[in-house]
Amino acid sequence: MKNHENSIILENVSCARGNRTVINNVSLKITSGKNFIIKGQNGSGKSTFLRMLAGFQKNVNGKILFNGESIFTNQQEYQNNIFYLSENNPIKNTFSCYENLFFWAEIEGMENNIQEALKFQKLENLKNLPAKFLSMGQKRRLNLSRLAITQKKIWLLDEPVNGLDEESILRLCELIKKHLANKGIVVIATHVDLNLETDTFYL
Repeated sequence: MKNHENSIILENVSCARGNRTVINNVSLKITSGKNFIIKGQNGSGKSTFLRMLAGFQKNVNGKILFNGESIFTNQQEYQNNIFYLSENNPIKNTFSCYENLFFWAEIEGMENNIQEALKFQKLENLKNLPAKFLSMGQKRRLNLSRLAITQKKIWLLDEPVNGLDEESILRLCELIKKHLANKGIVVIATHVDLNLETDTFYL
């Protein structure tokens, strides 16, 4: 068990989307403390790969292990460790930035982290503005601010830097480094070089 601690291991994993196999007989290990990046062309299966790691994807063959146990043995317990950030922004447009963050923080019992989350992506001056008035980049920053709230061990991030300026990307990378230093696991689907110590898997 010790060799598998704080790691996700895939053993001969295949996954289909519709009638097409998008992940074919993959074996790899994702360890804590080191960034793991998935690269590939649009439609190659990067989002499917992340959803599969999150336990959301059906039609999976082979073994996916976390800390030496199948993620499907106690799926809910495993998913309690997962922070999954999709390309879509799950933002309530009628809520202010602060109210959106409070909603997410309350779910995790982390209400004390809201100010830190606003500061993380420099949203302090926008905290009372309804989200419907935010630009796409600002909405992306608001969504990413959830990372400063969550205490979940495994971060699965789908194209997290889309729509971000360079400064926002740098702040995100600093938070990722902090999470990795705390023995977290980070898996990112991205086309951008984030200048992090990285293992890369190409689909």
